[in-house]
Amino acid sequence: MNSEAQRGIDLEHVKLMIDVLRHMSVLSFLGLVLTANLAIKLFEEPQYKFCAFISIFAFFVCIVSSILSQFRHVDASLNPIIYGSRTESHKFRLPIALSIAGLLFGVIFLAAFVIINWFSS
Repeated sequence: MNSEAQRGIDLEHVKLMIDVLRHMSVLSFLGLVLTANLAIKLFEEPQYKFCAFISIFAFFVCIVSSILSQFRHVDASLNPIIYGSRTESHKFRLPIALSIAGLLFGVIFLAAFVIINWFSS
């Protein structure tokens, strides 16, 4: 496979990753807004507020790390060789892992907060 074909595959991968990260950051922002509204308006005196705080923090981590990862992917797409070696592909792993973990923990703690407060009222 020549370098132009490999660059085309790499560019498509970068576009896909940017889209995935953008969707994760939008979902995290919506989860952040939902958590804040549930904590303030739906439940008069919510129990286990730490679940809401952990959820908000996790969603915030997801938003920040996905935005940083998007910038890193855009910056890498401007280079002639995006994934030149295995060591260069490791640069992308931590922000993507933080984004996924933040989204998962945010959803889990949001669900725990809602379920606990729903059945306790």
